[in-house]
Amino acid sequence: MHWESASAFFAMGGHGFWVWMAWGMALAAVIFENIFQSVRRKAALDAIRRIERAEKQSEQVSDEE
Repeated sequence: MHWESASAFFAMGGHGFWVWMAWGMALAAVIFENIFQSVRRKAALDAIRRIERAEKQSEQVSDEE
């Protein structure tokens, strides 16, 4: 499509609000997914580290016996 001006492009024939709102929501979903993914990854790595520490402590106790 060809628009006469930048304002005509952003207006999208009167549907601009809904078009740009949809783009904004999609962008927000991508951003939030990346944030939540990094939080979940950190939590998973912390859990793995706790398990490894517990296993090491368990091995040390059994070696002392």
